[in-house]
Amino acid sequence: WQTLTEALQTLDLTRVRLAINVSPAHLLASDFLGRLFSILEEHDTSPCRITLEITEEVVYRNLEKNVSVLKQAQKLGMSIALDDFGSGYSSLSMLDALPLNKLKIDQSLVQKAQSNERTANILEAAISLAKQLDLTCCVEGVETAEAAREIGQMGADELQGYWIGKPALLRKGEKRLRLVS
Repeated sequence: WQTLTEALQTLDLTRVRLAINVSPAHLLASDFLGRLFSILEEHDTSPCRITLEITEEVVYRNLEKNVSVLKQAQKLGMSIALDDFGSGYSSLSMLDALPLNKLKIDQSLVQKAQSNERTANILEAAISLAKQLDLTCCVEGVETAEAAREIGQMGADELQGYWIGKPALLRKGEKRLRLVS
């Protein structure tokens, strides 16, 4: 909660979104949405500027309750992203069970796709699947211009990785965002 508070004090979210990694334990906390909404109100931040990023673990820990919380978050205006898709024990059924707006494809597929045609086909299929489900598709782990070009040609909506920018602390008013089309 402290990190979120600091981010909201630092960032100007008038034209960008803030993604928040949320654990299954957070979702199961009875005060999660209330506390989150309270912090957003305190910093005059619209819920439509927030994306909650969840991992596949959500499916394995009280799915029914987690889905309920995520649907409430969507009703408040927040977006829901499934992070690290393609790592671990990905289940296609979770794409149907979870109320998602975005699919973030794991960097492991990107790294292997550069030297393995079969993995490149899997990556392209995952991007296509996201599009067919009307989900925004973000591909993680993009580290070179060549990878960015190839993934863009596959139809990804968004790219994330060191080629775009390395994680860094921001100071109030500082901008380090590089937009790539």
